[in-house]
Amino acid sequence: MITQKLSSILKQFELNATEIAVYESLIENYNTNISNICRNLGLHRQKVYDCLYSLEKLGLVQKNSQTNKFQLANYNKIKSILLEKRQNINKSIFDFETILPLLAAHSDENKKPKVGIYENRNKFIYLLNEILDQTEKGETIYSYNENDDLYRIFDIDYFLGSWVQKRIKKQVFIKILLNGSNSLVTHIPKNHQDLREVKILPNDFSSPGFYWIVGQKIIFWGTVQEIAWNIETPILAKLLIENFELVWSKLSI
Repeated sequence: MITQKLSSILKQFELNATEIAVYESLIENYNTNISNICRNLGLHRQKVYDCLYSLEKLGLVQKNSQTNKFQLANYNKIKSILLEKRQNINKSIFDFETILPLLAAHSDENKKPKVGIYENRNKFIYLLNEILDQTEKGETIYSYNENDDLYRIFDIDYFLGSWVQKRIKKQVFIKILLNGSNSLVTHIPKNHQDLREVKILPNDFSSPGFYWIVGQKIIFWGTVQEIAWNIETPILAKLLIENFELVWSKLSI
């Protein structure tokens, strides 16, 4: 019983099984040398020496420099070390509880959507390039378009030229849902070579504005004013992609 309880206590010092065995050997042989410990435990001399060195460093064992024999330190030493450990643990708990509100606030801050605002066509070009720079190879851009939004918002020569080529080079796909009355239906042929798929919404279907979903981001393109909002919100982006795919699956072309 004493040995079991003592082993449990010694584990609080992060001792391994061999170190505990050496310590318990000194209980039975209070004042002994390394040779006796090796013989009693069947351990190599260097192994026992290393264990005694660790125990001595922790203050659990003492060495008599005159006789080169080892003995246990005063048992009150163990008690004082354990009390010190408890005080340190209590202080750590107190410190942690002190900073816990700050950690929680930081976590909540990271959950808030990140919003970027871009005004005028020059900033739109910057945003278009930023989208591609932050998109991984093989990812898909999901696009809702209606009422000739593309012509009103973008520098169309840049969009249909440089940006498309950059997108193809990076192998980023784009799936477009167009309103049936959109004149882009005649201007943008369906072409798998440029990694683009287009499906037409029914004339009586009103798409929810002009926006893209890319990864965890939603980009709303202003159709009245030259302004765009880039919102990073993983949960909403996931839901919108699922909704997009549902609508996509119901359309034949």
